[in-house]
Amino acid sequence: MSLNGFDNAPFWLSSKIFVATNVLGYVINLFAPHLHYHVDLMGTVAFAVAAFPSLLSDTSRVQWSSAAVVVWSVKLAGFLFYRVLQSGHDGRLDDILSSPVYAAGFWTYSALWGLVCSLPHSLGTTTAAVGNPIAVQAGLVLAGAGILTETLADYQKWNFKRTNPSAFC
Repeated sequence: MSLNGFDNAPFWLSSKIFVATNVLGYVINLFAPHLHYHVDLMGTVAFAVAAFPSLLSDTSRVQWSSAAVVVWSVKLAGFLFYRVLQSGHDGRLDDILSSPVYAAGFWTYSALWGLVCSLPHSLGTTTAAVGNPIAVQAGLVLAGAGILTETLADYQKWNFKRTNPSAFC
């Protein structure tokens, strides 16, 4: 439904994907409350799945934004999945995910977190306006710098926790 050049369909599709992904995470959790392999994957891969349809946009600004979200999400999901493969589980989640009521709260919060964090991208997909090319380039540079910074931080924290397992980083 387009109103003055805006089409909310991509935003609503993204929202539905976040909700569906977290409902799926909750259902998996009900059958395997002590497995944590799916927790971070569901939360981070939802961003890639929600941004993927926008890659087919006719607007390069939307395509670049979608590509940045997909790259970040896949990178983060890969790291978090590797981390849980190494540790087997996340001890912080044992009590929460073992209770269906607390798990429902966890997955609801996760869906809301995804919806809020994805707003800049998903709202940006509601218009086909070309946008300012300098702003698009600056956004790509910032996205790249953010991905590199997060990767370095994850690497540093990973190394710290391996050598100081009980210390706070």
